Order: sequence, then structure tokens, then C-alpha cells
Amino acid sequence: MLKSILFIESNLGYWSTVNEHDSVSITIRSELAVSNNEANEVLPFSKTTYEPKKGDKIYFMPGVSIPRIKFKSLALEHGIKTVRNPEDANIFFANQNSIHKISTTVWNYKIPTEKFKAFITDSNLLSKLDNHDIDKLNTALEFYENEFIYCDRSLAKEIDDMLNNHLIIFISDDYKNMINATIGNQIFDESGVVDLLNGDEACIIDKTVYQQLQTMFDSTDIDNHVLAMEIMANCKYNSSLVYLLLLFKYNSSEIHQCHTKNHVNFKSLMNWVGEDLRYRNDIDSITNILKDKGQFTPDKLDIILDNCKEDIKDRGDSTFYKIKVITVNAEELANLNCNYVYNLEEDFVPLIPVIEEEVVFIGEDESPVIDIIDSDFAIEDDFDDVEILESLPVEEIVIEEVYVEPENDERNSLITENTKFINDDKSDIDWF
Repeated sequence: MLKSILFIESNLGYWSTVNEHDSVSITIRSELAVSNNEANEVLPFSKTTYEPKKGDKIYFMPGVSIPRIKFKSLALEHGIKTVRNPEDANIFFANQNSIHKISTTVWNYKIPTEKFKAFITDSNLLSKLDNHDIDKLNTALEFYENEFIYCDRSLAKEIDDMLNNHLIIFISDDYKNMINATIGNQIFDESGVVDLLNGDEACIIDKTVYQQLQTMFDSTDIDNHVLAMEIMANCKYNSSLVYLLLLFKYNSSEIHQCHTKNHVNFKSLMNWVGEDLRYRNDIDSITNILKDKGQFTPDKLDIILDNCKEDIKDRGDSTFYKIKVITVNAEELANLNCNYVYNLEEDFVPLIPVIEEEVVFIGEDESPVIDIIDSDFAIEDDFDDVEILESLPVEEIVIEEVYVEPENDERNSLITENTKFINDDKSDIDWF
């Protein structure tokens, strides 16, 4: 959640201390900010589908790539409109990149407010500040309610040797009014509207449609390329994204050479997917788009890998993909008479806790009862019906060829399945 945070910086430099200066000056500013790990809370947008209501006033936040031309048709159909002033809007659209478009990041040192107040009272810092800086400092701290203050390294070092450096995101001045305008209003992810842009009759590019469009691009007939691009431009963008990316990847040359790329509908699609896809369509680039659009999921990755595994094999390790297994071809596997796999990178195997077995004998002729217990479990004393193993004529216990002397504890009843008992006359007794 955005808070008003004080940033206090001095002229001490990076390494010097207050005692090394005859005078010190400070700057104080208050920023609408959050720590980096709270960035997602600044624009808590919903990924549900937006349902247009007559009279809705829409504001597109920076970074949103909804095609404006297509949205205009949707607006006319449903009696909604876009506005330039965020304070006039009741519906906002954002995406994952919006927060970075409206903010600035800075590294600062985090100090508890009470600790900072104690420092300036007890140190000689005040004696080295002019009256103007002292007045600013007192005014800033008088009604400050935040738990922390952020300051430069030299001031932080004066207060606490355990420096705590944090990445802070603060909203740029130009967008503070916009952020305030979102309070109490709905914020939607752009994916909640893009599938409405081409109408209810727009198709979804699934595996079957993708194969048909790929066949059209493979054709030498330019008209087939034009028709394929028209279908792409008028599909349901969000629902078709993974296959759209594959079409861009494997047909970039055909698309680039076709005049249809300059049509307003296709340019709208390109703007939404990302302009840089024209120049970078490698496996990492299209995966990064999936990630930015919130579709970096196992089912989408299966589709990518089913279609791009040869590219990955040729390229080797990349940002998103690692090759970690080598095997032998089927004919040679038959000669090996086994399924040979060589792991380039071992999987992590967690430790499995050791579980012991407790075998309890009840009566002379009864079968042993085996309970799985924790090795640290404390055995209670009231075993009235348990026959003590010491009453048996046991000379020795042999466990997997390891000789173990029997203990004299009267409750020595823990044995394993392959324990062999040998009686006085040396005849074996098989208990299991």
C-alpha cells in the first residue's frame, strides 16, 4: 500500500561522518512510495473480464497496449467512452508494466522513525545544521506517522552499524493524481477487455486453426498470406496469444514482406503483442511476452515446447530453457538392453526421514504386531501383556551379518524383519 515516506539526505558523502564536518546540510522530501516487494499492491487490478456498462468512463494507464481504434468501436456499441483526465474515470485499465511506467526506483537505507528521532536529539548533528534545516526537520517529523524513514548511507551509518539497504518505488509527480483517482474505483488488467474488441463472432486460434494458418503462410500465394494475417488481426487476442506468438515466430519474413502489416487492424495486434516482436522472435522473446501477459503457465509452455523443441536443441541453454538430459537413439538402446539417460544437471532429491519398525510380541503363540513409529518416540512403561524377549533362550542376535549383543533392558522388543534367533540347542527358529 502506498504511504507518504520521508527521504532525508545529507551532504556527508558516501563514507564520511558528522564529526568530520564543521557544518552539515540536509534535504527532506516526502514521496508517495512503497518498498519493491509491495509493488503489486500499488495497482491491484482484477483479471476478470470487463463487462461494459452504459456510462462507464475509461482511463488507460501508461503501458496499456489496448488497440484504441478497436476499443472505439466497442465504446460506440455499449455507450461507454475513454477520458483523458483520470479524475473523471470510474474504470481503469492497467497491466504488469504500468507500475514501472509511473514510478522511479531508488536504493535507500531504512531506519526506524523512533531511532532517527533519538539520534538527532542525542547527537551533535543539530549543532551543525542551520536554523532553516532544523525547522524543516522538526516540521517533517512532527506529524510523521510512518514506521520508517529512508536516508543516505552516511546518516544511516551514524544511527545503526547494521545497514539495511532497500529498493524503494515512488510514484512520479505526474502520476500522483492518477493514483489517488483509482481509490474506490475498479482497475482491470488489459486482458479483461482485449477479447471483446473483435466482437463475439471473433475466432480463437487453437491448434487446428494454427495449423491451417501455418499452411497458408507456407503457400507461395501472397493472397493466402493476406488472409492469414487478417484472421490473426481479428481473432480473440488473449485467448489466441500462444499460437499468435508461434505464427509471428515462424512467419516473420512473410509478414514483413506483406503490405497488410500496415493495416490498422494488424498494427493494433502488433501494438498489443509488442512491437519488438518484429525484430526479436526467438524462443526467449516469445516466452517473455507470455510472462508479461500473465500466461506463463504449464499448458502454454507445453505448446511452446511441442513446437519449438528443435530450436531449443539447436540453440542450447537460454534464459528460460535448459537442456539437461542426453540419451541414446532407439536402435542403440536395444543393444544396451536398458533405457540409458545421462543427466547434465541432477535433480534435487530431498532427504527421506528414516522410519523404524516396532515389533511387539503378545503371548507365546501369537504373531508379531508391527507398528511404524518415530525413532524419537518414548515407549510407555505399562506393557502388561508383552512377553519380554529376555525370557527366550537367546544367545545372540544377528542382523544382516552385523553382530549385536543383546541388551538387558526388560523391554528390548525392537527387532527387524531379517532378525534370526538361535536357541540353546542351535536349532533355527523362523519367526517370520
